[in-house]
Amino acid sequence: QLLNPLTMGEVTVEVIGVVVEAVTGLFLLPFALLWVMAAFLIFFLVATIGRWIRLKQWADRIAFLAGLITLWISKLLFIPQMTSYLPFADYLRDLDPAVRSSMMILLPILILGLSLYLARLIVKRREIESLPIQFGIYALLDITLTALLYGAMLQGAGG
Repeated sequence: QLLNPLTMGEVTVEVIGVVVEAVTGLFLLPFALLWVMAAFLIFFLVATIGRWIRLKQWADRIAFLAGLITLWISKLLFIPQMTSYLPFADYLRDLDPAVRSSMMILLPILILGLSLYLARLIVKRREIESLPIQFGIYALLDITLTALLYGAMLQGAGG
């Protein structure tokens, strides 16, 4: 049996639904700043201790990693459903359950990778040498993507 093609009106309604769900997620950003504050606190604490014990060039790298881990732990504590929820699931309801389950796990990993990649591009193009600023760029990208994808779920609007 042939599938009925979507009309332009149906496509428009679906696109508007996705956009509204993503924009609704942006209301999560003020809460996400708490994750970033905790991560920056750990970042600066580890960097300071690293310099104090004379780790020199390794101090900032270890601090970046500690901040990144703190950000993700904070995020997973605040949104424990991240690995069991699929954003925009209403629009993906025809997917095989195994694919949907895989996407639930892979999406947070994709956010991590995409945020790191985009931050690296920005840092290289702008020639930013300050590691705290580099970490801030990563954190801002990460929380924005997370808010866009998972924020609607926290407000009960997600699918």
